[in-house]
Amino acid sequence: MLADCLGALPGAIVTPESQFIDTIRLAFNKNQSFRALERAMDSSRFKVWRIDRRDLRYNESTNFRDAVSQVLALYASKNSSGPNIDLWIDHTPNNFKRSHLLKEIFPNAKFIHIIRDPRAVIASVLQLDWGPDTITRATRWWLQETSYGLAHELAYPESCLRVKYEDLVVADRFFWKNLISSIDPNTKIENFERFISGGNSTVPKYTVKQHSHVGKGPNLNRIYAWKNKLSDRQIEIIEADLGSMMRALGYETFTDFPSKATRFEKLKDFDWPIEIRIQLAKRLKKKIRENFHRSSL
Repeated sequence: MLADCLGALPGAIVTPESQFIDTIRLAFNKNQSFRALERAMDSSRFKVWRIDRRDLRYNESTNFRDAVSQVLALYASKNSSGPNIDLWIDHTPNNFKRSHLLKEIFPNAKFIHIIRDPRAVIASVLQLDWGPDTITRATRWWLQETSYGLAHELAYPESCLRVKYEDLVVADRFFWKNLISSIDPNTKIENFERFISGGNSTVPKYTVKQHSHVGKGPNLNRIYAWKNKLSDRQIEIIEADLGSMMRALGYETFTDFPSKATRFEKLKDFDWPIEIRIQLAKRLKKKIRENFHRSSL
């Protein structure tokens, strides 16, 4: 939603997700610069950008930054009606996992870390055909994914802004003014209604379901929709696993003394057997170490 709104800024363009950059970087790390773009352009992630590889100009001397910049420039030339595009808005989900890489390419880049109530995130992701498929796996997944953004905030506080999804939904002109000012103090919103209504980006067909709210503007009903999607027990498990983190981020918990998932609940979700093997392996290693220590006395 945020990227869709920011696409209305002067000189801005919102691109499809750019996971293929990782493929380019890997090839350049192995000194295969010419093959880097060849491999990246064969990936399905790159093909959704709908760029004709024949329009790219690269050779053995092309470096990593030039390769990425050229792809962006070509996409902008074919998908923007504006004459001067100087603001790239990338909403790739794993950007914080490679933030150091993006800072290397674009040292002046600004990052926006969007935090959302984990109950809402988990209620949403459980319905998708990718990602965690049980509550216990989902809480670990949310904690891991969120930690990347929090780590980036600590590493680059001058170029990273944290925004809560819930604040975006109820945001007024003052909120948006401050947000845009943090990106570029010289940028002004000329048409506020068009800005918040969205519709300034497109999504690939294969992600239409998970991006079904893109282009529809803020929706207040989305904030607490998780209450009708999760059971009371699921909510309790989430708050048991993530309660401390939730409260630290400003989210209210509703269970006074939540209980974590029981062994039976984990077994039912095919989650517990993996933990059993890990625990048994650790106990075995500890026993071997203790026996070795005794024999050496």
